[in-house]
Amino acid sequence: MRISAILPAALAAATLAGLAGCGPDYDPLTREGLWRPAHTNRADLVMQVANPSDLTYGKGRSGSDGQLDAAAVERLRTGKPKKLPDSGVAQISVSSGGAGADSSASTSSSQ
Repeated sequence: MRISAILPAALAAATLAGLAGCGPDYDPLTREGLWRPAHTNRADLVMQVANPSDLTYGKGRSGSDGQLDAAAVERLRTGKPKKLPDSGVAQISVSSGGAGADSSASTSSSQ
């Protein structure tokens, strides 16, 4: 067999095979009746909130004091925030040695 007779048939077969997947009906994101990924997170969030319009417009606090809020921001910017009150629930302290540290090693190093 001659190559010149096989070459056009092989080229036509390769072209048809390459174009077989190019139709819009084969893409799962464009076919009708299939899952659409657009805006799915927002749709899930809207289903979870009590009033979906709050996601668009928000909701202000009644009786908020702008001067009190501005003073807190100013203290934060100047590096002088108020200390949190002691809750008395837990006392956190730093200790030397990590988890599983040998107690004899920590006592001998301190002497």
